[in-house]
Amino acid sequence: MSLVGLAHICSHLQNASRARLGITSIPATKLHMGVAHELQKSGFISTVTLAGLTPPPVSSLLSHPPPPPLVYRQPEDAEQRRDLSRAVKVMNLSPTERAPYHIRSAEEKTEPSLDIQETENVPVWELMQLPPHLEQPDREVLVPKNPAERRIWLGMKYWNNEPVLSKIRLISKPTRRIWMDSEDFRLLTKGKKRGYVDGLSQIGECIYVTTDRGILEVRECVRRGIGGMLLCRAW
Repeated sequence: MSLVGLAHICSHLQNASRARLGITSIPATKLHMGVAHELQKSGFISTVTLAGLTPPPVSSLLSHPPPPPLVYRQPEDAEQRRDLSRAVKVMNLSPTERAPYHIRSAEEKTEPSLDIQETENVPVWELMQLPPHLEQPDREVLVPKNPAERRIWLGMKYWNNEPVLSKIRLISKPTRRIWMDSEDFRLLTKGKKRGYVDGLSQIGECIYVTTDRGILEVRECVRRGIGGMLLCRAW
C-alpha cells in the first residue's frame, strides 16, 4: 500500500475541486478505487468509472442519465407506425379470426376493434419519439488490458457554484502509520481527539479507514466493531 500515491491523489482532487473541473482522472490501483468508491458513497463525487487514458463517454459519467430529447414527428410518420402495428396484429391472428366478418361464428356479436377509425386522433407519444436516424447506441467503456494504461475517471460535484469536496487530507503518512481500534473510532466520531488525530468537527466530514474488510468510513467501522489504519479525511 503506497501512501505516497494516496497523498498525490488527495492533493489532485483538492486542486480539481478548486479549479471547478467536471471530470478528472487518477491512477488505477485497488487502494485508489476503494477510496473513490467510498467518496462516492459519501456524496463527495458523482461517478467512478474505470477506463483508459481517454475520457469515457459522457453517458457513463452521469449518475442519472437524462431522457433523450423529444423530437416531434409529422402526423404522417405516426400514421405509418399505426398502420404497421395494425399489420402486425393481423398477422398474429388465427385463420378464423382473419376471415371476413359474415363468415365468422354467429356467436360473435361485435366486430373486433382492430381497425382504427379515421377520425381518431394520433396518439401524442407517437409524435414524441426520437427518429431512428437520431438514435445513438450506447457506447461501452473499454478498459485497456495493460494495467499501466488504466485510469479511474471521477465526476466532480458542485452545489451553488461551490465544490462539494472542499478539502481532503492524508492522516497516516509513510513514516507514521496510525492504527486504531473500534473504541478509538467511536471517540473520533464524537469529536474527541485521539493521539495525533482530531475528531470529526466539520459538517459532513468523513474519515476513511483501511481494514481487513476493505476500505470503510469510520462510522461504518464503529457499527461493525472493527479497527484499522486511518487513511484520509474529507469535508
